[in-house]
Amino acid sequence: MAVVNKWSFWRSRSVVGGDEEVVAKKRFLCNFKVGSKKWRWVGGICCKHSEKIEVEENSSSLSSNGRKMEDYNTLMKRLMRNPYDYHHDLGMNYTLITDGLIVGSQPQKPEDIDHLKEEQNVAYILNLQQDKDIEYWGIDLKSIIKRCEEFGIHHMRHPAKDFDPDSLRSGLPKAVSSLEWAISEGKGRVYVHCTAGLGRAPAVGIAFICTGFVE
Repeated sequence: MAVVNKWSFWRSRSVVGGDEEVVAKKRFLCNFKVGSKKWRWVGGICCKHSEKIEVEENSSSLSSNGRKMEDYNTLMKRLMRNPYDYHHDLGMNYTLITDGLIVGSQPQKPEDIDHLKEEQNVAYILNLQQDKDIEYWGIDLKSIIKRCEEFGIHHMRHPAKDFDPDSLRSGLPKAVSSLEWAISEGKGRVYVHCTAGLGRAPAVGIAFICTGFVE
C-alpha cells in the first residue's frame, strides 16, 4: 500500500515562438513496499499546452484527426479493457516515475524534444512504437531524431505491437535492458514512450522497477 507524503501543484510560463506557453505540473512523493523492498516514488504529471488556441483553417483536417482519435480510443478500450482516452490534440503528456525515469506519450514535433531537454533534462529516449503507429498519426520521426542529435539525446527504438500482450512480453527483456543501461549512465533522465503512454511504456516502466534496479 502506498502512503502519500506530499502533494504540490504549480504552473510555469514561458514564451515560445511569440506564444505564451503554460505548463501545469502536479508532483508527489510516496513510500511503498514491494515484497521485502521499500521504495520511494517521486511522481509527477505534466501536460504541456498553449493558452493561445489556433483553429485550423482546414476543417476536414480537424475532422480527420478527430476520427483517428475516436477509432484509436475505441480499439484501445476494446482490446485493453481500460476506460482511458488518448487526446492527441492536447499534445505530449507524461509522468515522472522516478528521478531518472519519465513515462509518457509520443513526442509529436521537434519542439517537444526541446521541452524534454530544457524542462526535464532528458538525455535518452526509448521509443516503443512500430513504424505504422508513427505513420498513423502523421509524426515526422526524422525531424524528431534530428533534434535529438542536436541536443545530444540518445534515441533508442524497441518496437512492440500496440494492444498485443504477446508482442510486448517478448520485447520486455531488451527494452528493460536498454532502460537499465541508460539510467546507469547517469547523464540525464530517460523518457520512455509509446503512442498514448497508457500501455507499452508503463509496462516497461513497471518491469524495470520490478527488476529491483531502482533502490
